[in-house]
Amino acid sequence: MIKYSESRLLEKIDICDHSNEMRVNSQKSTFEGDLKELKLVAKEYHVLFVQDVKKVRKDVNFKPQELRQDVEKEIAVVHTKFASLQQKVDIICDAFIKFSKLYESLSAQIAQLSTTENKNFYEVFTLLALSSPLSSEDFI
Repeated sequence: MIKYSESRLLEKIDICDHSNEMRVNSQKSTFEGDLKELKLVAKEYHVLFVQDVKKVRKDVNFKPQELRQDVEKEIAVVHTKFASLQQKVDIICDAFIKFSKLYESLSAQIAQLSTTENKNFYEVFTLLALSSPLSSEDFI
């Protein structure tokens, strides 16, 4: 009876071991299938990630160049406008210098002419006043 019990126990152990082995194999195959799916998904994500990194790298390399070109264009426009403005200011300064030199050279003559004109005007005025039938006070 002990041998029978022992053999029966060994059979049960073998059956348990076999069922455990089958369960482990089934879980292993399920796990391997899930693992393969996850590997494929990871590969797809890796490919997408690499593409995104390449795009970002391209953008990062392109943006400073684009900004640099925009800044260079703006600087060229500013230099052009500054040169144009400088030319206009130079023309105005030259005209102002010419007018001031002309005024300096003519100021003495203008002063002399104005005093002469005042004297002439006064003389003409007195002659008109004397020759008129009205009194000289009417002209004043």
